[in-house]
Amino acid sequence: MHIEEAEHQNQFSISDELMQLEKEYLLKNKKLQKKSNQVVKEVEALVKGGRAVMDTPFSKINYPEVAKAAESPMTSKPKIPSFNPKSKIDKNDIISQDIEANELLLNHNQPISNDENIGQEALNRLLKAKLQVLQVDFEKLVKLHQTKETVIRSVEERLKLSDEEKNKALKNFQTSQELDVTSKSQKQIENEQNSKDIRLNRSLEELEKQKKLTNAQLQKEKIKFEELNLNYNNLFKDFKKVEKKNSDLLLIFKKQQLLIEVLRKQKVHIEAAKLLQFTEEEFLKALNLPNY
Repeated sequence: MHIEEAEHQNQFSISDELMQLEKEYLLKNKKLQKKSNQVVKEVEALVKGGRAVMDTPFSKINYPEVAKAAESPMTSKPKIPSFNPKSKIDKNDIISQDIEANELLLNHNQPISNDENIGQEALNRLLKAKLQVLQVDFEKLVKLHQTKETVIRSVEERLKLSDEEKNKALKNFQTSQELDVTSKSQKQIENEQNSKDIRLNRSLEELEKQKKLTNAQLQKEKIKFEELNLNYNNLFKDFKKVEKKNSDLLLIFKKQQLLIEVLRKQKVHIEAAKLLQFTEEEFLKALNLPNY
């Protein structure tokens, strides 16, 4: 963790240095752009001045250094500093390039003096030479500006890479912190889960004991229920037997009552028959009375 924080701080310091360097390059680029605009304005002013001189009478023109400037050939070309975007950026090279640009601008800010003995042809050569020098210097400034733009793009690319690395480092740092928090939470969850498992195992053991006791009690109750059911069946059979006996006795009693009633009726009929027989004999006797 400490090593990652140190690398993270180093990357932030490198990013700050690159940002400061980019600000310096942007400031120098603005200055160079301003100087380039000034050179363009000076060239335009010189062209306008040349046209004005061509329209002015020769007696009013005085240039003491025209012959020297006109006769000096443009043999040497200004050296353009080379730049390799992949090479290491040096501040001294940029500062030396700015100094050369400033010298080029200062060398062409000197006014043209008058000379009554200069002709139109010498004046034209002077203006052409001045214009060529300004054009070469302007091209040099443009190339220098392009070089600085290339440097700025390289710095921007490095800044972009640095920002990406910084974001990656920050993301890795955040990820490591999240992993630490997640690992702590995981350990806490595992501890809680272990304690819950222990309590669950104890509860399961207690439940198993209660289940065994309940099964034993149910077995006892089942045996008792079977015994009670058997007793009930026996009692029910006995009750049915008694009930059948009672019904049989009741039937016998009814038959006896019916028989008694029949016998009583027979007795009445017999007595009636006897009485009728006695009456018939007396009637016959009564019928036979006149014969005596």
